Amino acid sequence: MSRSLAILAVLLLIAGISPAEWQLTTHGVCSPSTIATDSTGNRILLGVFRGGYWLTENGGQDWTQLSSRITDSDLLQVISQRNAEAVDPQADTLMINIKARQPYVSGTQYHTLDGGETFSRLEDIADLPGYVTSWTFTTPATILRHRPGRAYLLGGIDFAILENEEWTIVNLQPWCRGVQDMFVEQVRPDTIYAFGRWGQDQGEHFGGVISSYDGGHNWTRLTHMEELTEEEGFVMALRRLNGDTLIAMTLWQQDYDDHPPFLWSTDGGTNWEWIESSGLPDWMASSTFEVCPGRPGRILFGGGTPLGIWESNDYGQTWDRLLRGLPEVPAISGAIYRNPYSDHLYILLNGQGVYRSTDLGDSWQQVPLPPIGVSAWAYDGLIVHEDGIFEMTNNSDLFFNLDDSDVFAQIPRPVADTDVSWLFPISLTPDEIVITCLRAPFWQDEPLEYFSIWRSYNQGETWEEGPETEWATGTSPIVWFTIADSVLISGRFGPTYKISHDDGESWETHDPGFIYQYMRPKGEILYLVKQYPQGDVMRSVDLGETWESMSFPQPNMLIAPDAEILDLNDTLYVNARGQTWSYYPPWDIWQPRGELPTETWDLFTLNWDMLAGPSDTLMIAGANQRHQLFISEDCGWSWYEQPIELPGDYHGETCWQLKYDKWRDRLWIDTGYGLAYKDNPTLSVGEEVWTFIPADYVTLDAYPNPFNISSTIRYSLQRPAEIKLDVFDVLGRQVATLAEGLVEPGEHRATFDASQLASGVYFVQLNTGSETIRHKIVLTK
Repeated sequence: MSRSLAILAVLLLIAGISPAEWQLTTHGVCSPSTIATDSTGNRILLGVFRGGYWLTENGGQDWTQLSSRITDSDLLQVISQRNAEAVDPQADTLMINIKARQPYVSGTQYHTLDGGETFSRLEDIADLPGYVTSWTFTTPATILRHRPGRAYLLGGIDFAILENEEWTIVNLQPWCRGVQDMFVEQVRPDTIYAFGRWGQDQGEHFGGVISSYDGGHNWTRLTHMEELTEEEGFVMALRRLNGDTLIAMTLWQQDYDDHPPFLWSTDGGTNWEWIESSGLPDWMASSTFEVCPGRPGRILFGGGTPLGIWESNDYGQTWDRLLRGLPEVPAISGAIYRNPYSDHLYILLNGQGVYRSTDLGDSWQQVPLPPIGVSAWAYDGLIVHEDGIFEMTNNSDLFFNLDDSDVFAQIPRPVADTDVSWLFPISLTPDEIVITCLRAPFWQDEPLEYFSIWRSYNQGETWEEGPETEWATGTSPIVWFTIADSVLISGRFGPTYKISHDDGESWETHDPGFIYQYMRPKGEILYLVKQYPQGDVMRSVDLGETWESMSFPQPNMLIAPDAEILDLNDTLYVNARGQTWSYYPPWDIWQPRGELPTETWDLFTLNWDMLAGPSDTLMIAGANQRHQLFISEDCGWSWYEQPIELPGDYHGETCWQLKYDKWRDRLWIDTGYGLAYKDNPTLSVGEEVWTFIPADYVTLDAYPNPFNISSTIRYSLQRPAEIKLDVFDVLGRQVATLAEGLVEPGEHRATFDASQLASGVYFVQLNTGSETIRHKIVLTK
């Protein structure tokens, strides 16, 4: 046992807790992706991005993680969008779609008949007799509530019917090009609408919406999209407005901002026409929508871009941004869900949580969430610096710590709440914080973004903005380099990059002529991975003016996202689909080394780092679809798996971020609970299990927010502290003290009664002695 592990074991023994019982606190708000509820809103089944499935019986006041009830797999991956179903008003029968990856479990559909106490797996559609295609299962299954019981499973171009414990396979290939989802109503159990991609194959048109009126045995193509448009696209969702009136949401293969998002049929799907609409931003990128039968004409619409939720009250002809209790900061829409038994509505927003309406969308209240925080941004969301750690979350919140501290505090946002903006960490010292901001206005002819540098000299209390310049959409996130007294800004991936020779006052845009990823400097030489039109590793000796090929031996292996370029002792290292390659510039030779001990398709995006510590040099790799680490002690010639233990019985993905802190000999990984770390990893080789400690986030939030009359203030600590919780107005005047004194670790709540205060902006301030954090709240009367 290493010295660090021995110290940790002693501390845990003194505290009387095991690693699985560590007090967990969220930082920021998680990104829920799928939901199913009972008719009252007390029982809620929630799928969280990178956080698994959770269940509450009291409307969100208390949550139970369901991982161990579903399967023994160490890695459960929630499939986004509409992948949970409540089959009865009490939600006793629940259906979920989830991937069990480690070990891999065939089949993704699980159901419970006792409200979530126990789960069983439905037979995988790929294992059924008659299944002949290679399509993967990508859509939810729906269980119908009638005896003797029926289930519909939809996978690619195959449709499976379970009735009387017998499966029937119907091949949909004559009618579709790949189905995205299906729509089934309890009151019409034999009527099924399936929908997906449309277009032309071998001279014949397929796809759009297809229907069956006999429980899935026979099908008819409804939407003849070739009569409406010559372009390809997708029908993403379908709902019934009333009677025979159907409405379908579309997403176009290209140039989605030039086409209407909805079409409808007033005769049950025989004839369709576009709904000409006004008021929507051009670049919504259709993601989710829902209708409100109790409010004729009301439609709620969310996109795959951070533009928030939009509402129409005239069947999609005119639109306005929906607030009425929703956050002003626009976010990507995770899902919009309507409980079919109560008409309660739920909106899931990335990084902003769950909002519920019990009055058909007239007002919205935030639902308390499970203890899952936001994760670090997938690409360069974690900056390790001599002076501390700088983290960007996937909803652009910024957290930092200084020196040897493991306590993270949030940095106040410098930009207006109504901007569509992404913030990226650049550098951190005790005296200066530098970030970049990509901002996209709501209303513009094209989805153009604007780029600027922001600096703070008081840890985020106030900010200074540099000049703003145009930035090519799609080139993000932002990575900053300083080379030969020039500043170079690139995207983690993208078609262009910018160079400044005057510390960010002015910028030159450079187009290398190809799509790249992972640009990195080594001395005054730039290296990057060329992704398109053909994979390669490129270098530039003139600050990106020109690029030369380094003739990577297997270019096709570099098309998909993989790990960045590492270097040690003049040797470069590239990982392509699990295979390690080295390059020694003086010899101009690529050399294949070892492969990671896993199937390459299961890695998706690999993160790795070089650990040059006091005792050894290691390579450590992890992937966002794995729950383990891989270690090489010989610079990539051989690899082995390293089991890990994470706090809170966590069963999600681990390594969207993996960074080594050479100044403190500390390894950081990203989890669904936030960052976790292991001290002295270079001294830990040979340990059976690596135990990671959760970072300490001092957190503060409020719900509802905006609020009317009162709001519940939630704050959390991982250590005992003397705290003071105050509320201030915009002029800095203290208007209330909500809590004061010694507080134990864990989550705490206080009620802010603003019945005697005027509408406006207020700030809640939490002082723990060592940290002070603030949270803006909005009172609307």
